This record gives sequence, structure tokens and C-alpha cells, in this order.
Amino acid sequence: MRGVWYHTGGSQTTQEISAVDSGTLILTDKRFVFGGQRKNLEFPLAKLTQLSTSATGIALGKSGREKVSYFTGLQALRVVSDIVPKEGDTWPAGRVEFPLSGPDVSEMVQQLIKSTS
Repeated sequence: MRGVWYHTGGSQTTQEISAVDSGTLILTDKRFVFGGQRKNLEFPLAKLTQLSTSATGIALGKSGREKVSYFTGLQALRVVSDIVPKEGDTWPAGRVEFPLSGPDVSEMVQQLIKSTS
């Protein structure tokens, strides 16, 4: 991820946002974890109050936190898996990569939330 932005305020307010950090956003089966150069943030899936995506970004909010965090750089997001044949299989080992977009991430999160409820 290239960066993270924050904004506060109600839906009727407009506020300029600016980059405050850069780092890596990771989605686990229980939370989003951002490891930045300045700070680390966690967004447990069970506490998400905001999940908005675009082709290249994601906005996350959680209960108990007024700020919404915006992450950009999703165009570089990929799921990568090494596949290895079982004994007796004749196909070669290899790596499979799938590019993901913001809507793909949103769908994954919705499925993770359903599986834990």
C-alpha cells in the first residue's frame, strides 16, 4: 500500500485529507492490520463500521474510532499461491497469481464475516 489517509467529521462536512503514513495492509481471517512507518493500526472485522472500496483503494472504519482510514495502492494487490502435486500426480509444481481489486477485497471480507457469525 502506498499510503494511509485519515479524515474526521460527519457526512455533511468536507475536510481535506493528506498522506500521513505508508506501509503494508494485511487482511487475515479476523482483521485488517496496517504496519506503517509511523504507526500500526488494527481493524477487527467484527468491529468494522466502514468498508468502502474502489478499484485502487479501500476505506476502513471501526467502532470506537472516529477517524476513517483510507488506503491506496490496491492495483498492486495479488493473491499468490504455490501449488505442489501430490505423490502420483503428473503435473508440475507452479505458482498461481490472481490480481485483486477493491471490490474483490470487499467480497472476501464479507465472506470472512459470514463464516465467523
